[in-house]
Amino acid sequence: MRLIGSAAVAGVLLVVGASCGSGSSDSGTQSTVASAVTESTDAVTTAPVSTEATTTAPASTAPATTEAPATTEAPAPADPLALAPAPIPSARQKPAEGEGEWKAVFSLDGADVIWTTSVHPVEGQSKVRATAAVFDQNRLIAALFNGTEVPGKKGFTNGSKVSKALAPSLVASFNGGFEFRHMKGGYVTEGRKLKGLRKGDATLGVTTEGLLVLGVYGDDITDDGSWVSLRQNLPPIVLDGEVSVGRYKGIYWGDNFGGVTVTYRSAICRIADGRLMYVAMGAVDITPMARGLVAMGCEMAMQLDINGHWPNFVWYRNLGETTRKGVVIDSRMNGQQRVLTGWKKDFIALFDPASVDRARLA
Repeated sequence: MRLIGSAAVAGVLLVVGASCGSGSSDSGTQSTVASAVTESTDAVTTAPVSTEATTTAPASTAPATTEAPATTEAPAPADPLALAPAPIPSARQKPAEGEGEWKAVFSLDGADVIWTTSVHPVEGQSKVRATAAVFDQNRLIAALFNGTEVPGKKGFTNGSKVSKALAPSLVASFNGGFEFRHMKGGYVTEGRKLKGLRKGDATLGVTTEGLLVLGVYGDDITDDGSWVSLRQNLPPIVLDGEVSVGRYKGIYWGDNFGGVTVTYRSAICRIADGRLMYVAMGAVDITPMARGLVAMGCEMAMQLDINGHWPNFVWYRNLGETTRKGVVIDSRMNGQQRVLTGWKKDFIALFDPASVDRARLA
């Protein structure tokens, strides 16, 4: 694949804020614009009937003509990115009702932008449960925020919390990656190189337009100096729709206390239609997790943080209001308000492009 920088990625950015299809949001908030419709009240005047004698012309002997029937144009097809993803099959013989089926939880301008589901995707490990959120990154503005401990530095525009000025536009947020001491990958943001980037590592990038991009550094992402943020963790665990964990030797994929590798893990991946999917799965080791991600439709995947309360995906009610109420997508998660009050580790925040004050973001 050719190397690209954020300027090249910007060429695929869709126009945000457009209504690209109808969709219902069960609990989310919609941004709407009301338009007034005015009916005409002008009187209609009927011409007076003439009383003068008229001469009737002889009937025509020309053959009658038949008008072509009126045609009705077919409605434009709905934007597939405004539709729910395909259901995910369960590895269980008797899946629960609704398992693997997507539910829209957030919409903007009449188009759904976030869907969630829960499923048991790992063959042979029917107790492993995954909770996922698919979002259309083309209709959202993304930003990497910097925690008090990871990266632990000061002076960032995007600090450890979403400010009160940005809170009304907040749509969703999710966790970043490992602490620096547990990863070999790099971390570059707001013009500061806090850890050197590694060729071949999975990379989550934010362009100057606020588009969130997932790729492999040195393959389909390269640091040309124009990215706002580039966050690495480890090598990709899924590549080209296949488990890739075994390609990388000597990689520390993470464990829980006491060296237990079967734990609660999170990842972000790209699905076939280009949208991104966040997944929290557990308790599971790295290779079964990668198999589960492939079963869920991931074409390329990057592991994020693991263990306990670190995995976290939240969407927020009351769009447009200063006080926001976070909703976690998995009962194993907590910290619904943590990005609004300040957090230890880095995280990605997603905003409504129609209302967010871009000048307050890096």
